[in-house]
Amino acid sequence: MVSTPIANVNLIKGERRKQEGKPPRDADACWGAKGNRLVAGKDGKRHKETQYYYGYKDQVSLNAESELVTSIIPGKAKDYDGHKLKKLVERDLKKVIGVETVAGDKGYDDGENHYYLEQKGINSAIRLNNYHTEKKDENKEGWMKLKESQEYQEGLRERYKIERKFGEAKKWHGFAR
Repeated sequence: MVSTPIANVNLIKGERRKQEGKPPRDADACWGAKGNRLVAGKDGKRHKETQYYYGYKDQVSLNAESELVTSIIPGKAKDYDGHKLKKLVERDLKKVIGVETVAGDKGYDDGENHYYLEQKGINSAIRLNNYHTEKKDENKEGWMKLKESQEYQEGLRERYKIERKFGEAKKWHGFAR
């Protein structure tokens, strides 16, 4: 993996700055985890490995109809996505942007976010984590009802638009890792 040596060089440089009594070059940047991917080990067997990156993470809302970005909240790489959803929605509501459905990845799947959207009269299309739908208790029913709803399904079908916008930002505006 190409980024590992680069990350190690940066860590060495950062450690040297620390030993010299200098502050970090970018004091606000930090490590964050992107998720897991399957990699082949030295023994040839595949296993999951967490992908880490150093820097920042933005939370972004997008109007699916116009495909224009409506709000951006910059943050640290280690920030939990779920805590930023309310702020994104509030910003869009203040702009008098009609918000009917909010779609998001599993990083936003938090019971408080679903409840917040319900209280605002907004449909949730936040992709559910498996622990909601694979549980074996009476609470599973509400999650299954959400997952099977037309609004949820339609909202998830619009998710590609925000991912495409991230691709544009990386390709044309220097947002690549």
